[in-house]
Amino acid sequence: MESYEDTLDGLVVTPSEGDLLAESDSALAEDYRLRYTLGEETASSPSLVGRDFRDPFSYTLSVIRDGVRRETPVDLPETFNLLLGLRVEARRRLDGVLAITGKDPQGQSCLILWRNLDETDNEALNRWLRRHRKAFLAPDLIYANGDHTLNAVRQKKDAWKAVLIEPVFRELMFEVDER
Repeated sequence: MESYEDTLDGLVVTPSEGDLLAESDSALAEDYRLRYTLGEETASSPSLVGRDFRDPFSYTLSVIRDGVRRETPVDLPETFNLLLGLRVEARRRLDGVLAITGKDPQGQSCLILWRNLDETDNEALNRWLRRHRKAFLAPDLIYANGDHTLNAVRQKKDAWKAVLIEPVFRELMFEVDER
């Protein structure tokens, strides 16, 4: 998404309430804070993809370029495609939902659904899938941003499984390559 320095610059630290070590000046307390609480206090930071993708089409990161802080647009759908290693076959917008089809590196057929959660809620997404399911070859996996109940509209003949984009996105983004 952005460089390491941009990520650090964009960290938003929210102090935890009831910090038992707040009164302590010891090196142990400082070490504890750096190792354990920093992760919790920065978890919702946009640079760490900490919030939900409520409106994935207007996602931005605050970055510093030439000493000036700017909001920089991020193409979350394209970033997710790259993180998945998706070979994109088609990309189209139908009734407010961006639908991307392709194959992942394991050869699974994927349907990725991006929506603005304020415009297309869970029930609207379920209706969308019922209406448009025939427009797509039967996928193995359906990814959708935001909470959803797509697995509940799966029919007996359907073999696909639907998963949330956000946790997969975070896992792939911070995955350590051990090669």
